[in-house]
Amino acid sequence: MAAYSRHAAIPRRLSLHGPPLAISSGVLLVAAFAWVAVGYGLYEVRGARGAWWSSLARASTPRIVAAVEWIATNTAPQDVIAAEDEGAVFLYTGRRAVPVLSFTVEHYLRKFSAEENAGDGLDPILAAYPVRTVVVGTRRTVEIADYLVNLRPARLAWRADFPNGVAYTTVTSRP
Repeated sequence: MAAYSRHAAIPRRLSLHGPPLAISSGVLLVAAFAWVAVGYGLYEVRGARGAWWSSLARASTPRIVAAVEWIATNTAPQDVIAAEDEGAVFLYTGRRAVPVLSFTVEHYLRKFSAEENAGDGLDPILAAYPVRTVVVGTRRTVEIADYLVNLRPARLAWRADFPNGVAYTTVTSRP
């Protein structure tokens, strides 16, 4: 008579120590990889259909075009312009241009008040360069310019509203 084993009734496929579990782990790994690959592929297809590579440019173009047109029409060729899109201003108008914001990592890590942004960015730029006109179009930069309008003594004066933007003129310079 054969010796009785209490494990003899458990089929090999349910064993926790044999190859079937290793195969099922492999299957799970392949399934997880396929899930990620399919998800990534679908995300890429949506991006290609929506032309996501140009979404920032499409969103900014109306503001930049309006600013460039206003600057070309309302400023002198020798003027220095402070603008959000100083590269486009120089490229399309030939005007010398400087930025209105500071370019530090810290400005991307937390939200700064208009006073802090003016103190770190636009106000020192106005002090360092012979800027005659400031052209802005986003909420953040308009708030910064408005702060300098309301400062005593004022550093800027409102000049004009145009589609997608506001223009200011410098009114005082630092000693």
